Amino acid sequence: MLAAVNTSATTLTANQIIPVGAVALRTNTDARMNSGTVEIQRPGVYEVLGNFSIAATATGPVTVQMQANGTDVPGATATVTATAAETVSLPVQGYVRATPAATGSTIPITWVVNAAGTLVNAVTSVKRVI
Repeated sequence: MLAAVNTSATTLTANQIIPVGAVALRTNTDARMNSGTVEIQRPGVYEVLGNFSIAATATGPVTVQMQANGTDVPGATATVTATAAETVSLPVQGYVRATPAATGSTIPITWVVNAAGTLVNAVTSVKRVI
């Protein structure tokens, strides 16, 4: 399991990858952090969780979409309609299958926000389930 936390207020632009912070807990070598991105290192099926608190810049929908290797993970999205300056919570859950690949290859996991705002808090975790 790998858990990461970011409690630094960070300005976000539309379609930006959310910085997930630093490792808070790591119990094995299934996943690691690399330049603020979570990377799956071993084959298996992983449960990936993210919970993001974002203060919206403008009124409208705020969406966070999880991606694996730059591709949207189906169903791993959260949308909330916010008013300007309102802080909203966006929980995202998804599963990623990592198939055997060349030694040393990894699968980067990222979360992308569709609207400008300020990241207040991010908590993410990756756990191998199979």
